[in-house]
Amino acid sequence: MKPVFSRSTKPTALRILLIDSDLKILATLKTLLESHGHEVFIAIDAATALRLTQQHKPEIIVAGIELEETSGYELAKEIRSLPAGSRYRMIALAELNHLQYPEKIKASGFDDFLLKHADKSEILSMLNHVVNL
Repeated sequence: MKPVFSRSTKPTALRILLIDSDLKILATLKTLLESHGHEVFIAIDAATALRLTQQHKPEIIVAGIELEETSGYELAKEIRSLPAGSRYRMIALAELNHLQYPEKIKASGFDDFLLKHADKSEILSMLNHVVNL
C-alpha cells in the first residue's frame, strides 16, 4: 500500500527501514526521521534487514553500501528478489568513493542514493523524491 500524497504536500508518515553497520549514523537518521513523524526500524546486518522488511513492509529502505557481512549491493538484490521486492523504494547510503559507480548502485536495485553525511534537508528531500517515483 503506497501512501497517498501529491508532490506539493508534505508526505504522511512513512515506514522506513535503515540498514548500516555504523550505529552513530543509524541513531542520527532515526532521530531525524522520527522527529518528522516517520516510523523507523533499524538493522545492522542483512539477516535482520530481510526479517524486518518482510515483517514491517517499509515504504522506504535506506541501506549502507558497506555492511559487515555482505555489501549493500547484494542486500538490495536480495530485497528485490522477495515476492514484494519491487514495491519498495530503496536508497543507497553511500560514501563519496561509491559515487564513481552510479551504474552499480542502480543495477543492484537502488532507486537513488544519498551521501552518508548528507544534511537534514537533503535527506528529507530524497525521501520525497523516491516516494514520488
